Amino acid sequence: MKHAVTSHGHGRGREKMPPPLARRVNRILALFFVLGLALVSVKVSLVEMRQLKLNLAQAMSTTAGTCSAIIADYFSSNRKLIRDYLDDTTAREEGAIGHLLKRHRHQAGIADDLFFVLDAGQRIVQISEGFESFLGLDMGNMPVIRRGQAISPVHQSIFTGQSVITMLFPLNNGQTLAVEKNLDDVRYLIRHFRIPGLKGRVLFFILSDDGTVVYHPDRSLVESRARLGLAMTDWTAPDSFGLQSFRLDHTRYLAYRQQLKIPSTWTFYAAIPYPVIIRHILQMVAIQAVSICLTLLAMILVLNWLINRYLARPISELAGALSGINPFVDEQLALPPHLSDDTRELHEIVGAMESMMLRVREAKERLSKSESLFRMVSEFSTEWIFWRAIDGRMVYTSPSCEEITGYTAEEFQQQSDLIEMIIVPEDRALCLNHFRDHQDPRPHRPIEYRIRTRDGRIRWISHVCRGIYDRDGNYLGRRGSNRDITLRKEAERQLAMEKERLSVTLRSIGDGVITTDMEGNVVLVNRVAEQLTGWRQEEAAGRPLSEIFCLVHRDTGEPLPCPVRVILAEEQVTEREEEGILTSRNGRKYLVSDTGAPIRDQESRIIGVVLVFRDITDQERLENEAIKAQRLESVGTLAGGIAHDFNNLLTAILGNISLLRRSLEQTPAVEEYLLAAEQASLRARDLTRQLLTFSRGGTPVKQLVAMDRLLREATDLTMHGSNVRHDLRIADDLWPAEVDAGQVSQVIGNLLINADQAMPEGGVITISADNVTLASNNLLNLAPGPYVRIRIRDQGTGIAPEYLDRIFDPYFTTKNEGNGLGLASSYSIVRNHRGVIAVESEPGAGSTFTIHLPASEGKRPEKEETPAVPEEGQGRILVMDDEEMIRSLCTSILTSLGYEAVGTADGAETLQVYREAMEAGTPFAAVILDLTVPGGMGGKETARRLLELDPDARLIVSSGYANDTAMSEYREFGFRAILVKPYQVSDMAGILKQVL
Repeated sequence: MKHAVTSHGHGRGREKMPPPLARRVNRILALFFVLGLALVSVKVSLVEMRQLKLNLAQAMSTTAGTCSAIIADYFSSNRKLIRDYLDDTTAREEGAIGHLLKRHRHQAGIADDLFFVLDAGQRIVQISEGFESFLGLDMGNMPVIRRGQAISPVHQSIFTGQSVITMLFPLNNGQTLAVEKNLDDVRYLIRHFRIPGLKGRVLFFILSDDGTVVYHPDRSLVESRARLGLAMTDWTAPDSFGLQSFRLDHTRYLAYRQQLKIPSTWTFYAAIPYPVIIRHILQMVAIQAVSICLTLLAMILVLNWLINRYLARPISELAGALSGINPFVDEQLALPPHLSDDTRELHEIVGAMESMMLRVREAKERLSKSESLFRMVSEFSTEWIFWRAIDGRMVYTSPSCEEITGYTAEEFQQQSDLIEMIIVPEDRALCLNHFRDHQDPRPHRPIEYRIRTRDGRIRWISHVCRGIYDRDGNYLGRRGSNRDITLRKEAERQLAMEKERLSVTLRSIGDGVITTDMEGNVVLVNRVAEQLTGWRQEEAAGRPLSEIFCLVHRDTGEPLPCPVRVILAEEQVTEREEEGILTSRNGRKYLVSDTGAPIRDQESRIIGVVLVFRDITDQERLENEAIKAQRLESVGTLAGGIAHDFNNLLTAILGNISLLRRSLEQTPAVEEYLLAAEQASLRARDLTRQLLTFSRGGTPVKQLVAMDRLLREATDLTMHGSNVRHDLRIADDLWPAEVDAGQVSQVIGNLLINADQAMPEGGVITISADNVTLASNNLLNLAPGPYVRIRIRDQGTGIAPEYLDRIFDPYFTTKNEGNGLGLASSYSIVRNHRGVIAVESEPGAGSTFTIHLPASEGKRPEKEETPAVPEEGQGRILVMDDEEMIRSLCTSILTSLGYEAVGTADGAETLQVYREAMEAGTPFAAVILDLTVPGGMGGKETARRLLELDPDARLIVSSGYANDTAMSEYREFGFRAILVKPYQVSDMAGILKQVL
């Protein structure tokens, strides 16, 4: 059935407004009109500007040439006229110049010129009529005369006050003829210059080389000799036409300039203001724009009528006819009657529309079948499927939503934000951010979140969605799928808890643990294993065990068998019989012991290997240090015992030598021999004191010591035979100090030995000492006062920064050999002296040890070079010593000094003899007690009991153990003095004099 549709009904409602297509056509045509007019105007403007510049350049260049020729001719003719006068025969006669001037006063070209003659002294001797008052005037100071230029610059005449130039003509008699020319002549010559078409708009002027106005239409500028050239600024380079532009008084000019030939110091300018140029061009453009505008307007009106008649109106009426067609009803589209005559294209459009409606009806049928199939699938699916429109409405929700959430599909469709409301608050931000990106055409990654069901239960949802688009790419909404994964999440939580318990257990184990699969690839590495191997769990996972855990033999360096193969072969717990060296990823080496076992599943099948290993580096080191310490303690005990016995022997030797020197009259040779033997014994005494210090004695026995002598002796003793040179830099006025000389010598020796060992290739050790005074609150945390500062600097390998804080720790050493006690004991000794020791070092730059020891400023130590002659005394002296040899020696020394000596072997005998002497009325003046008596009462106990018996007893303690507290703090034990073995006659005499 035909369905004719007309557009009359629709047309009545749109009579006052042009159809949309016609309106758009009108706008486009109007735009073309404006753009065309603008382009033509710009084109005309550019052409006119270029033509104007060309005309100006030609006209200005011609004018400049004419001006140059006129002025050059003007000056040449004047000069020729004057030269002709001067060349006249009458000019050779005296006074002929004046005659000639009067004769030619009214000659054309020089009528307004002023003539005057200058003699050799530049004084006016002749001048034009009317100016006789200037005769005799000295013109030598005038710049125009002094320069001697043939044509002078512009200047003010002293005769007329006007702007002039001066021309000079030398005469044969040594005089000079000067001619002043008024610049009004120049204005007369070029006043009629014009450029066709721009009459009165082009400015012509001439400037001298210093910018002074020679000619200008404004006569005031000429009369004032204005420096117009200085005001002309912002010049541009010449363009292709030879034109330039400049700025003058806030106005830009287009100009042409040319230097004149005569005079060459003048420049001709032709300039026109830019506003004049612009007005001229606008006038030319306006004239042509009117004609162009009328032409374009006529063309557009014709084109507009044609488009509306044959395109816009037929399409509009066809659109009205199409609006009444139902695409889903089988009917034919008909055109309005008045469009069916000569509109073949419209008939083709109707045919295409009918074909399109047929395809639409077929597509609708396919869509209906597809929707039915989709609903059937979604209703039987356990997943919650939905389709949400762009405005947030829920277009479709599968029935599974009620089983998962407790809410029906109708509730979701009625309440569009219900799908967000059931999300738990903690996960809502995650979901909203995910939903916000739903217009991204790429598939979204799945997310997991929790919802709260109608009955309050929490369920986990796995959500995935993507946007829906039509064929044109327009976004229509979002379709999504929600799956309940609550059971899976619970299983994952249980598994995570189990893993966490396992992880806590592994982290709590102090040993390294590595598990592998059957191929020996790493599965798990605990924290300790990460530290020992240098591989983190995520880095080691999947790598072969041999790459992560590789042991070599501790002695040979040969690789040890891979434990995985051994364990899988034996299928039982396996412990390696020998330790191996493990090299970590960062190159650090560990001594480890390891044990491995197979991992079995519930059916007792082996599924992997677990390896447990332990770092025993410190354990072995401590064991070795303990052995070294035991050995050192044994050696120290032995050294102490040897030193004690050796002191007794040295006491006998030194004592007898000193007695021999007192009792015999020796020849010089014998005296020399005895002195050498005595000095050797004293050196041996120093060695025994070092042995006692090595035995790790306690509190120092201090005495005033010359620190310079101590440093020299300790350096000479330690560095003897070394390939390392040493440089001593000791201050001349170095203060003495109260120190234990033996212990301080040990410290210096330890530091020098370390410095020597740090330079195996040789070098120089610098030992310096000076005086310093520390203020309160010093950085060394020492008491204020005077100190001796000792520095020992080597050129060795230095100490690594990570070792500096531990360098003074007991048993710490960076050398392959050594017990780590040298610096520790040095540190202890310096601290016991109320001083401080510090180290500064950089790898490769050597080390510097600095010692501060309290000084005794103003004191002087006793000199040891020449022993004083022992003074004799009297009184009874009781000597207790377990060594018969020492008792006999003491008795002999005391007898030689005039004392009466009695010897005892132990404390019990001493108490008895002392008591009997008191009872007999012959008490002892002093008692010398040996500190140590093996198997009997020693000196400290004997002294305590003697003081109980006689509080006024004068007691002297004697021992080779100088480091015993009874020696260093003897007064606290009741002693009045100490006598250190070995000793000489002079030592005993001095002590007895001090006590008695």
